[in-house]
Amino acid sequence: MDKLTYELRALCKQNRDGSHGTQAQRLKQLKLFAKQLKQLGFKHMGMRSLKTKHVKELVANWLCKPSKQTNKPISSATIKNRMAALRWWAGKIGKPGVIPKNNKDLGIPNRQRLSGHNKAFTVTKHQLKNLPSYLSISIRLQQEFGLRREEAAKFVPAIAVQDNQIELKASWTKGGRRRTIPITTAGQRALLKDIAELKQNASLIPAKMEFKQYISHRDHHLAKVNIRQAHGLRHHYAQQRYITLSNGLTPPILQEGLPVKLTPADQALDAGARLIVANELGHARISVTRDYLD
Repeated sequence: MDKLTYELRALCKQNRDGSHGTQAQRLKQLKLFAKQLKQLGFKHMGMRSLKTKHVKELVANWLCKPSKQTNKPISSATIKNRMAALRWWAGKIGKPGVIPKNNKDLGIPNRQRLSGHNKAFTVTKHQLKNLPSYLSISIRLQQEFGLRREEAAKFVPAIAVQDNQIELKASWTKGGRRRTIPITTAGQRALLKDIAELKQNASLIPAKMEFKQYISHRDHHLAKVNIRQAHGLRHHYAQQRYITLSNGLTPPILQEGLPVKLTPADQALDAGARLIVANELGHARISVTRDYLD
């Protein structure tokens, strides 16, 4: 193992920011950076050697070379995720200034979105019936409360369920942001009633199963009932929640033809609904709601 990879691994162990999934993805990305920097000719780097020239070389490499997995250009979304890991590295060594604040300054294009492509879906009773009970509950948490995969897996009823809301601990969430989600629908109440029958002080990850094992186990069972992208359940939650919060406005993704032009009053409702939806999904930026609603 080269010096840079060794030091970046140690840096990750010393700074366990975010959920286990976030930490694992960050380490994977940093190890990739170390490998690529070596391939680019920077063979004797340590973690504190990071400079602007290294960042520019990495980004230029990502922009011009296709992905080894797909043989297609690396998407701007992937590059922006990598930039987050680079900024984390720079911040931890006290050199945030080596990376421009704006990705555009590095030639990174805006994220490309599939206009009108609605990823939302709901699970059927048949699908839920053919899943192990703990996975069925986890999937329903994603659908009824818009939780991420890891958040639903780490859900501990005794901690999370309160009188009129659920509360997610920072250690369960992406980015380590604690948040609450109100209990407002019959579907949510029915789910929480079923959750009350579970062991209250344990997560939905089976005992003696590591998180990585759980994810593989989960994916296997979901594939058997034809669920490939459970993230679409968050899209469903976002769209239904938006409709409620906006007093019945239809999100653009569900409109046929050209989007309806909003009146000033509706624009205010739209903005307020998007802000709440973004917060409940665990996003820091209201602009992210475009991926779910537009």
